[in-house]
Amino acid sequence: MNGLDGITFKGRFGLTEREADCADLAIRGARSTEIAQRMGYANAQVVRNTMTRIFDRIGVRNRTELLIVGVFGRRGLEVEERQCRS
Repeated sequence: MNGLDGITFKGRFGLTEREADCADLAIRGARSTEIAQRMGYANAQVVRNTMTRIFDRIGVRNRTELLIVGVFGRRGLEVEERQCRS
């Protein structure tokens, strides 16, 4: 059991079910090659393309920001940005 149990992107941010599954794996530390294998994608590049769509939809720039939004919601990014400016 880890601190991310129960955190999911399903039904959030207008993601499709497959996008949500991909995001869920990504925030748990799965690499693109592992996600591709587990989800039946052709290769890691398809996962990277999917992640780019997810980032655009949610308004994040990388997997770290994706994790913050997954755990804390959009407010988490606002807090992070304020701390970076201080």
